Amino acid sequence: MKLLLKDLPFWFHDLGNCLHDCFGTLLLRQGFDPVEALGAGWEFHHDPAQVRGEEYYHPAPRPTLGENLFPFHPVRARWQEPVDAQEAWAGIRASIQDGRPVLAAVDNFYMPIRPAFGDVHAAHLVVVWGFDDEAREVYLLEATPPLFSGPLAFDDFLRARGSANEARPNTRDYFFAGPRIRHRWIDVEFTGPAPKATAAWVGEVVAHNVRGWLEPGDPRRGGLAGLRHWLADVAGRDDRAGALAELYSVGWAAQAAAALHADFLRATGNRLRCDALVHAGRQVDRLAHQWTGLRIFGAHGSTTGDRYAAELSRRTRLLLADHEDVLEQLTAAIRRLDEPPGDPRPLAAAGGRPLGAP
Repeated sequence: MKLLLKDLPFWFHDLGNCLHDCFGTLLLRQGFDPVEALGAGWEFHHDPAQVRGEEYYHPAPRPTLGENLFPFHPVRARWQEPVDAQEAWAGIRASIQDGRPVLAAVDNFYMPIRPAFGDVHAAHLVVVWGFDDEAREVYLLEATPPLFSGPLAFDDFLRARGSANEARPNTRDYFFAGPRIRHRWIDVEFTGPAPKATAAWVGEVVAHNVRGWLEPGDPRRGGLAGLRHWLADVAGRDDRAGALAELYSVGWAAQAAAALHADFLRATGNRLRCDALVHAGRQVDRLAHQWTGLRIFGAHGSTTGDRYAAELSRRTRLLLADHEDVLEQLTAAIRRLDEPPGDPRPLAAAGGRPLGAP
């Protein structure tokens, strides 16, 4: 049997990772705006027990990946933990037969379509969109450059899916080797149409995000307080190399979330003619690029063993101060979205309405 799904476009975000690139493809295929869906939510959460050395690591304050990645959109997404390769392939095959592409975890060391092939082990995600039983091939889409869409030998796919993702010194990616791939895959289902990005909806979304930053459920793990706590922990841990390596990988999730939210704010602000929202988007974009420098700083420190306590403290202060400034700007932007056109009321602090409120 041969079955190939159609209409899978490439989508790539320069500050995102393979998780966002893969979901962007599925969102576009379903008629969703990837920036709107991936960028609406913006939060911080850090649970040390959840952190894994995988490119597609995403913080999980809620039970499922879909709830964490798409808090405002009807997208269900769950990690599947099969017992073996046979169960994994049966699940992937059934999803494709149902017309739904899936996201599969692989080790780049065994992927001929990746630059790391035969060089370094690293956990990665690809979109699976077809199979050919007779030719023993599986069809993949790889939106993270270099781009690829086409067949891969099934035996290569199985090796990449069952890899131990070894962390030996000569054949490892420093940040994304170690955790076993274990044939894991992500089952994705769209349960409704995308919401209309009206001024009321955008205001509710932004207000919800601001409350999450300022009033987290657990101040040691979430929001601005949780970010401050985690960065202080990175600076103070005895395991300096490990802490700085975590800054690189965990920081990527934070960087991507900020970059996508910045795009969301600018796009919706321009569409709604809300200059305050557009300006806040520019400032969130600045935060995303601060994360770039902080992550590279952590990468250098973690691999050389040098101690950068003073510089890390300086960068942390700047990042946190800019976060506080952005939250003030977003609060003002919420007020502007609530105003009717031409309303002369001055800007004032506002928390916005709860999600779903009339």
